[in-house]
Amino acid sequence: MDKIARFNGGYIFLTREFVIRLQNKKKNFALNDYKVFCFNGEPKVTLVCSERFSDGGLIEDFFDEQWNQVPIKRPGHPNSNTVISKPVNFEQMKNLTCRLSQNIPFCVWIFMK
Repeated sequence: MDKIARFNGGYIFLTREFVIRLQNKKKNFALNDYKVFCFNGEPKVTLVCSERFSDGGLIEDFFDEQWNQVPIKRPGHPNSNTVISKPVNFEQMKNLTCRLSQNIPFCVWIFMK
């Protein structure tokens, strides 16, 4: 079990560096994803995915490490029309991803709220 131990539904289990992702497909249950992209152990960009199950579809917003919005837009996924507030635990999220990402060239950590 050095690499991927099991992939089942919305879960991914890894042995050393791991991510566990849960996706609830109920339409009334809307979680925002905060995907922190780390390069060489440093969090550089956070992608916020919202409105996943709305009629309008997925909304994506990118932020730098100081929570300034970055002008990135992927086709088919518009940016939000409203201001997305920085999570109250954003610094804690960054500190955790730094610790978990040591000696890893690139990884993404997903937080849900």
